[in-house]
Amino acid sequence: PDERPKLSKRASNVYREEEGLTELEWHERQKEYWYWVSGYAAMGLLAAMIENELVWYKVGAEPRGRLCIELIKCCCVGTTAAALCYLYLYFDAMIKVRRAKGAHRELSPQPDPQRSLELVRFDVCVLLPQPIPFIHFDIPVQNGLDKDVFLYDSDAILTSLMFLRLLFLPRLVSAYSVLRSEIGHRASRFFG
Repeated sequence: PDERPKLSKRASNVYREEEGLTELEWHERQKEYWYWVSGYAAMGLLAAMIENELVWYKVGAEPRGRLCIELIKCCCVGTTAAALCYLYLYFDAMIKVRRAKGAHRELSPQPDPQRSLELVRFDVCVLLPQPIPFIHFDIPVQNGLDKDVFLYDSDAILTSLMFLRLLFLPRLVSAYSVLRSEIGHRASRFFG
């Protein structure tokens, strides 16, 4: 049985349904999914930083330490895969919110699909750099002044690129504050 109360005709105009859930419920799911994307992205960054510190302190020189480092890299890949799954659910919920708002109708302003696609690409590109298990190489970089060659660890470079994941933090904060104000606006519009 449906646990939600039946909405009046006026309420159903404000809270349209998409696949059995109202716009308000899809907003909540969208917020929840972004919470998980940000959380898994942060856990992956933390695991990569731990792995980088262990490499820095030469823990990987012994076989047991190398196994530990590879397991941490596998955790990075696992958290990234989980973040990508929740990212898919986040954008799916975003589409459901737009449909519930009536964005598919001819008279309403259409959201720009190109901008949405660019946002998907950006988020995926932010999540992809990470230390890869069982792949390790050094990158030689020549200093322009001294003509010395320095070796940079591939894991250190990929870990530094993972700091792009911090770009998710402002969106997480804004998702919580903007959704609350929009829900309040809709409720005030409904109640007059």
